[in-house]
Amino acid sequence: QQILTSRQRKYQMTPSELRERRSFLGYTQLSFAEKLGLSRRTIQAYELGETSIPKVLEMALETIELEEK
Repeated sequence: QQILTSRQRKYQMTPSELRERRSFLGYTQLSFAEKLGLSRRTIQAYELGETSIPKVLEMALETIELEEK
């Protein structure tokens, strides 16, 4: 399965997509939040769909994915 970059995607990342990609990389909500300088509650809000996922978070996730390869 190919993961589209934020520039290739014409839609906003979904909460479930964020959760799946974070989990695939082996991060907990807390460890992912710490890596990004955010609170665990902020990540939780994104993954529950309470808050829209900003483009900058998508780009940060893409950078992490590239670093982890």
